[in-house]
Amino acid sequence: MRRLAIVTVVILALVSAACIKRDSAATWYVDSAGRVTWSILERDVRSDAAARVDRETEEQQYLFAVRSQTHGAAHGLKRLGAAGLKVSILQDKAPFTVLTEGAFPGLGEMGTRLITQFRLSGTSVVVRDGDTWTWTMTLSDPNASSGDTADDEDLVALMGDRLTVALREGRFLSATGFALDDEGRIATLNSDDKLKADENGMLTIGLCWEIK
Repeated sequence: MRRLAIVTVVILALVSAACIKRDSAATWYVDSAGRVTWSILERDVRSDAAARVDRETEEQQYLFAVRSQTHGAAHGLKRLGAAGLKVSILQDKAPFTVLTEGAFPGLGEMGTRLITQFRLSGTSVVVRDGDTWTWTMTLSDPNASSGDTADDEDLVALMGDRLTVALREGRFLSATGFALDDEGRIATLNSDDKLKADENGMLTIGLCWEIK
């Protein structure tokens, strides 16, 4: 997970080095059965190259990658084994808007795949007790980078500039590492400076919700 796995300095270095700029938001939609749709919306995607020919070249390269489902968001979801990958081009002229989505069995399994694929150390578990669901993800040394640029780029693409978890049904009861909205249906992951590991170097985030 980008905010939990790579130091902020690495993120900024990657973003500042890129020639394609965008506003990117990731949302995990959780349905009543616990299944998750990972949605990544990239808006205002454009090149910042000074020369027009360079801008057009870079933007067409991005559009080609989107149409062939090889752009960062799609590549990251494929890497996690997402089902039903879908890429929708909402604006096909720069600045582009692109929606990329994939499905997972649940937060527990999805978190486990993140940990495994990005060579982290930790656990991701969902426990159900009647109408109440509790997801807990614990990471050891979450600020350590794998040292693999491809890992870093995939995490940036997957997590976007911000991450929210949205309930299709029910309400959140409590959260660790997230801020809840007034209605209790949207949880927003805290910023990097608010995500702190404990004295043992363990970082825990989690959500508890009820579906009735």
